[in-house]
Amino acid sequence: TFPIRKVVISRWPGGTITEGDYSQLEFRVAAELSKCLIARYDIIQGIDVHQRTADILTQAGQQTNRQEAKEHTFKPLYGGTSGSNAERTYYKAFTDKYIGIKRWHKKILDIACDHGNLTLPTGRVYYFPWAKRTQYGGVSGATKIKNYPVQGFATADIVPLGCTKLYHMLKAEGLKSLLINEVHDSVVVDTYPGEEDAVLNCIRVSLLGVVDDLDKMFNYNFTVPLAIEIKRG
Repeated sequence: TFPIRKVVISRWPGGTITEGDYSQLEFRVAAELSKCLIARYDIIQGIDVHQRTADILTQAGQQTNRQEAKEHTFKPLYGGTSGSNAERTYYKAFTDKYIGIKRWHKKILDIACDHGNLTLPTGRVYYFPWAKRTQYGGVSGATKIKNYPVQGFATADIVPLGCTKLYHMLKAEGLKSLLINEVHDSVVVDTYPGEEDAVLNCIRVSLLGVVDDLDKMFNYNFTVPLAIEIKRG
C-alpha cells in the first residue's frame, strides 16, 4: 500500500519482511486513559472506527475511504475541530458519541492549568507551564495537552515495551530473523526462510504481552483490549 516498502528487501534469498502493527492504538489508549465506556464497548465489539469515520465523511458529502479517513479519526482525540463542513460534521459526531473522552479532555486541561503538568500511568511527566485559561473559555495550547498523553502512552511507552520484548524473544528462540525497524506503532522483522510462523508467534506474544509488563513494572491494569495486524511481503 505504500511505495516506500518496495525499497526494503530481505537480506536472505527467499527471505521476507514481516510487519506487526498495533490496530487503532491511539484510539484504544484514549479509551483507556479516559475510561470512556462507549469507546471501550466499541473496541470490544470490534467496531472499525476508521470505516465509521469514512462513512460519516462520505454521507456528509466528502467522498473518502478507510485509509484516507484515519487522520480524521485521530484528529478529535487531540481536540481538532477545524476543516471542511464534512470534517466538522465528523468531529462533532465523535465528541457527541464518545462523551467520556470529551470529559477527560476537560479534566486534563483543568489539571494542566492548575498544576502545570500531567503524569501518565508509567510515571512519564509532561510539563505545560504556559497552560492558561483564555478569556474565551478555552486553554492555551489545548491540542498539545490533549495530544501528548495519548501519543506518549502509546508510542513512547507501549510500543517500546513491545519492541524490546520482541527483540529478546527472537534471541531467546534462537531465530536468525532480525528486528530491523520500528515505525510509529509497528515493528518490522527481516524474516529468515522457514521462520515465518515462529516470527509471527513472537510478534503476537510480545506486542500483546505489554499489558503484563504494564502491570508488573508500573502496577497499572490496562483494561482495553489491544489488537495487532501482521503483514508479510
